[in-house]
Amino acid sequence: MKRNRIIWGLVALLVLTTITIFVSVPRSNHAQNNDDIQPTPEASKPKRVEFDLSRYPVVDFNAAISGTSAEREARTQKNKHYDGQDWVLSKPYPEGSGVILTTEEPPPPAVPVNESDLVLTGKILDAKTFLSNDKKGIYTEFTVEVFEVLKSDKDKTVRQGQLVSVDREGGYVRYSSGQQIIYRITGKGLPRVGETEILFLTTDVSGLNYQILTGYELTGKTFTFLDNPDHVQVPDSNQNFELLRSIREKVSASARIPKQ
Repeated sequence: MKRNRIIWGLVALLVLTTITIFVSVPRSNHAQNNDDIQPTPEASKPKRVEFDLSRYPVVDFNAAISGTSAEREARTQKNKHYDGQDWVLSKPYPEGSGVILTTEEPPPPAVPVNESDLVLTGKILDAKTFLSNDKKGIYTEFTVEVFEVLKSDKDKTVRQGQLVSVDREGGYVRYSSGQQIIYRITGKGLPRVGETEILFLTTDVSGLNYQILTGYELTGKTFTFLDNPDHVQVPDSNQNFELLRSIREKVSASARIPKQ
């Protein structure tokens, strides 16, 4: 099937962005996007997570914020982080099935210890998608059970066994017509519920949620990339212990740098 694409110009979300709207494309074909096609790596090399629709939960466009007064207030504060993005469509094209945000902002290093406020390993317990307060942004929130803190947050204590909330842009929106549109950022994946991840996290002034800068999915003794980074600064081996050793060395080196 021929794929038609409509490109929207600049969007004030990141340094430079464009939005690609896919029209009349079955969801099963989304993985054929050029940015999702990855060459088969050598067996000993780290692998990238392929684009997987099952990782994206669904939120109703007209859904109201629920819960107690305190829960609604907290959700409103979390939603605020994604206000003003002009990304989510209020009236999608009837034939549309997905919107992809592409940015020319440089990706972080593959092991962004210095760029992260918190680095941890943990299990993804659940995932839920929410719209921003102005319904122009979308994000998926994950509950993570902390297994190990590799780099501590200097402003907040996070310990083994604690549950923390992290989020990232993207998710499905279901409209009143029943149409579902997937929103995602090219090159960035979402963690899978039930999997163990190494997560590099940042936070904003609200401090209610951490945001995922990048990460790795641990499977047995090996790992895969959560994202498709341009800067690959990880060991040639795909073994977990090699990756964790690299992270610990960077954390240790970072701690020795004199503060200005």
